[in-house]
Amino acid sequence: MADYGRTSRGVEGVTTLPPGASGWSPEEPLKRAAELWYTSPALQKDPHWNRQFVAQFAVFLVQQFRTEEEQLLRARAPQRERLQSENRQLVLHLRDLLADLERGLEVTPRIQQFLDAWWEHQAGLAPCTEAAGHSGH
Repeated sequence: MADYGRTSRGVEGVTTLPPGASGWSPEEPLKRAAELWYTSPALQKDPHWNRQFVAQFAVFLVQQFRTEEEQLLRARAPQRERLQSENRQLVLHLRDLLADLERGLEVTPRIQQFLDAWWEHQAGLAPCTEAAGHSGH
């Protein structure tokens, strides 16, 4: 399983349920957050809100990837290495977005690109995780 490290600081208002909690699915908060971002053009232009959004998304994304990779490892899924590589690329993209947001740079189009890539990753992941016994997609 890949090591994505830990976030350096918490995000105010982020509540996470532990993996294994009844009905908990790591991608659900990500889907809700992405949908909120897509449907909030006024907020997309707010640098503070974008920092909060990207930081919160990163927390949930790492949880999702750890859960998925554990399932794929247990199932000995042949595509596990490819998916780990995609996961690392998405995490690095988020890391770069956070760094640029901290520098005060405008990253709204890159957040859009990241979310599009994440949705595409999710769509490609569904058959793999279902075969591994995960029905959250």
